[in-house]
This record gives sequence, structure tokens and C-alpha cells, in this order.
Amino acid sequence: MSNNENFKNLEEKVEGFKHNPINAVKFIESMMNMGYENTSAICDIIDNSVDAKAHNINVSIGKENENIRIIIADDGTGMDEATLDQALRFGSDTLHEEDSDLGKFGMGLTTAGLSLAEKTTVFTKKENGEILKGVTDLDEIRKYNDLVKWLGKANEQEIISFNYELQNAKSGTIVIFEKCSGVKYKNLGSLCSILTKDVGRIFRKYLDRVNIFINNKKVEPNDWLFEGDSRTKIISDETYDIKWQNKYGQENSGQIRIKFALLPNFEQKIMKEKEINPRTQGFSILRNNREIAYNVLNPDIGGRVRHPMLNRFRGEISFDSSCDYAMGVNFQKNGIEMLDNVANSLRQTINNTINTIARMVGSERNAELDPEEEDIHNQALEVIEKNQNILVDKPMVKTEKRDKNENEAKEQEKTQKEKDDDKGKRVRVAKKFQNKPGIPNAKFEFKEYDRTSNIFFPRLEGKTVVITFNTAHPFYERFIKDNTDNVNLVSAVDYLVYCMGLAQLSAITADDTKVEYFEDYMQSISTNMRKFLE
Repeated sequence: MSNNENFKNLEEKVEGFKHNPINAVKFIESMMNMGYENTSAICDIIDNSVDAKAHNINVSIGKENENIRIIIADDGTGMDEATLDQALRFGSDTLHEEDSDLGKFGMGLTTAGLSLAEKTTVFTKKENGEILKGVTDLDEIRKYNDLVKWLGKANEQEIISFNYELQNAKSGTIVIFEKCSGVKYKNLGSLCSILTKDVGRIFRKYLDRVNIFINNKKVEPNDWLFEGDSRTKIISDETYDIKWQNKYGQENSGQIRIKFALLPNFEQKIMKEKEINPRTQGFSILRNNREIAYNVLNPDIGGRVRHPMLNRFRGEISFDSSCDYAMGVNFQKNGIEMLDNVANSLRQTINNTINTIARMVGSERNAELDPEEEDIHNQALEVIEKNQNILVDKPMVKTEKRDKNENEAKEQEKTQKEKDDDKGKRVRVAKKFQNKPGIPNAKFEFKEYDRTSNIFFPRLEGKTVVITFNTAHPFYERFIKDNTDNVNLVSAVDYLVYCMGLAQLSAITADDTKVEYFEDYMQSISTNMRKFLE
């Protein structure tokens, strides 16, 4: 019985029950504008090929009669007619292996197709089966205002083309995107270059058993953590148990693996070539060993404002798809938004380890100041402290309220041996200039990063605003080092930088969503100032 017949029967039996048909044209137009990135869409099709146990996956991007055409061919297990029928639906009902699949949500082929092209054609063949063909054409959907498709057998010429493309493989699938109005790249060479880099990183855990080619060039794995370099330090690599309630209130448990690495201290030129910078700090998120996000460093996982001392920090957070709900994976597989209790259980561990890495790096590159510089900065700090009560927009300090008895109990649990061990583990930190003891509201510290890093970096340590100057930036050289004989000018620069840092921290602690905005804002100021002064 068809769906329409089912609805007709229900309308007759249930008073007030009405069929609520979809407006197909409006639906597909909305789906086409979901913000799906071109490389993400292509990687979703590669997911299906990997799930089909393909040994070789070929991505071809080119033009035919001035129209962009993308072909993705694999020698995987292929599909039968029922599976192909489901694959071309919006929200397919195909079965997946929970602990290993990459294309779990049933939206990959159809959604990727809509984001890239007006027409999607699929040819597929199971071993000893016939070559089948399925087509989704937006012109036909607009014509009938219904989610129509074509499904049937390939013709003789299509069979020849299929066998040629797959070199007579026993089984496989070819997906063709035509009239690719959704491709944002004017230069297809740029698209291929970016896609090659992204695929090498995203599928790096699979490239030892799957060959992926982009325009006949084999993709090599991207060693995100530089583990192939003996100088890379793996700070921690542990598995953590997590527990959560699903949307039905049922208790669930799983495991995630978190790895922290400190990359080698390359020369600046090599750092630039390898793209080791503030934007590449953070975690790569792996679901079933397939990366779904990278450069993740946010409060949800114990992150902080990006800082040059974390340029060499990279990590991996890995889990299987049974933890999707707890980790907050969406159907685009482009990030995570963990449940609060899961994030809370991991935040302290992550934050403490990141802070340890920052201290390790901080002890490497302390800047040495002339006595005159030191004295001027200390004078400025004294003035800042005396005027704290008249300043506006002080940052809020977020503290965790604890019961007094709870704090006492936790302190008693810590043995003398543990306290002695803690003393032995202390790490030397950067030399800091601060005002007189007992007035811990402001600190300056000085690091020699590189000329392309920000002018300064603010952070909170409890209630203390810490301003880290980058002594390698031309701003510091021109306005401070070259003017130590002009106390008023150097002090004015200190006041300006402190007030800018204070304003930034006040805005961020009041609204965590502004972190990225201020990162871009300060980076833009620092870059433009460097260009003026060089």
C-alpha cells in the first residue's frame, strides 16, 4: 500500500487527521543553502565509499562544456536496488555498523548532492549483479514540485563507461555531480589543492588501507600531531569513561580517548610552512577515526583564548559513533557540542594539561629586559593599581562555590606525600613584573614570540589581569625599546595596552561567544600595525 493510500485511510478513520505534504521546491532550496562547505560535501561521499570497504577511491574534478563536473568512483561493495533507492532519499533508512560507520545519519549523498549540484547521478553494482542507475534532477523536482527521482538499469553505453572507470572491478559505485552551481571556487585548481590537504588530514587514519586519488594524484596522510618526528612530545594519551542519559532518559556509558602533544620547536620559516600558528592550535576531533573538526579550542572542552605559547599544542579527542549523542555530533559531522555533564567531567583534566603545556613553552622563551625598561613598567603598574577603583568594566571572575566542609574533606584526603610530590613537579614560569606584594590585580610579563604574532595577549589568573607583551613585534620595539628615555610615552603605552586587555577580558568573561571575535580583532590590529612599522 502506498503512503498516499495510507494517509487516505487515516483521514477517513481519524477525525481531524490531515496529510501535511512537503513543498518540495522550498525544501530543496532550503537544503541547498545550509552552508555545507564544498570539501565537506565531497568528504561525505568519500565516507560512503569507505563504509563500502573500497580499496580505491577516485575523485575527479573538471569541466564539461564550461560546466563543473565532479565524479567520485570507488571499488567498494556497491548497492542493490533497494539500497540505492534508500540512498537517494532525504533521510535514508540504510543499516549502519554503529561502531565503525562514517555515514550514519542517512543525509550524506542527498544533502551533499544538493549543496554541490543541480543533478546527481549514481551508478552502482554489487558483485555478480547488474549495473543500476539512479538520478536526482532538481529540474524534475521543480517541474512536479515533488521529491521525484529516476531508478532503473544502466544502458549499454553507461555499462561500458562504468567498467572503464572502475577498470572492470567486480563491484563499486560511481557518483556524478553535474551542473555544479554550488561550487564556490572559481579556480578548480584551488579546490583540488584544498581538498587534497583536507582529505589527507580527515582520513589520515584510513590511508594505510584505502587509496584516495584526487585528479589522479594520490593523497598522503597528514601527520596532524607530527608523531613521525622524534622531537614531538606526547604529554598525555589516556582513555576516559563517560556516562550520560539519552533523550529517552536511559543510562549510557562509553569511552573517549584524549591525546595531548607538544610539537617540535621548529624555526620560524618552517613553522610558517607547516602552518603551526594560533589558528591551528587545539584538538582534532575524531569520530570512528575520521576527523569531523580540527583546531578546536573552546570553553566547552576546557579551552582558552588562543595564545602564541600554545602554537605548538595539538591534541586528538577520539570516540566511536555510539557516543554521538553524548558528544553532540550533528548530521554534517562538522563538530561537537558535548552534553554538560560530559563536558564538566573532562574540562578540568583538559584545562590542567593545556596549562602545563603553556608553562613548558613559557619557560623556553622568556625575554630579557633592560633595567630601565623593567623600572618603567613597574612604575606603570603602580599607577594602574592605584587607579583600579576608578576603572570600569572589570572582568568577572568565575568561581565554583563549594561547601566549607567539602573543601576541608578534600584537603584532608591529600596526604603529606602527595603535597611533597606536588612541590617536586613545579615548573619554572616566565619572569613576571608585578606591583608590590599584597596588590595582585595587575601583572606584566614579556615573551619573545615572532614578529607576526599579536602585540600582546591578555589573560586572567584568578582576579589578576596578566598582560603578556610580545617583545619581537615592531610595536614593542618602536614604542618601548626605542623610547626608554621617555618615561611618559612608555607608561602611556602600558596604560593603553592594559586598558585594551581589560576591555577584551571583560567582554569575553561576560559572553564566551565573543572569544573568536576578539582573536580576529587583535590579530588584525597586530598585523596591520606590523605592516605600518616594518
